[in-house]
Amino acid sequence: VTTLTTVAAYTRAVQSSTPSIIMFTGDHCGPCKLMAPHLHSIAASRSDLACYMIDTSCKALKEILNHLNIRSIPTLI
Repeated sequence: VTTLTTVAAYTRAVQSSTPSIIMFTGDHCGPCKLMAPHLHSIAASRSDLACYMIDTSCKALKEILNHLNIRSIPTLI
């Protein structure tokens, strides 16, 4: 699981031809902490799938959060 921290990294991830899962998460989010191990498990078992996490407190990615209308976490796309 790769943590995306820049708009450029997010853009590369979504423009890749590899299918992917992006989990929007936060340090304060209990359900996110429960789901994270499952995302890691999926990433470990599926080499044909890219898994990413985005911390919603990352100020550099606020534009992405607004564009995707992310209003609650955890959110998976």
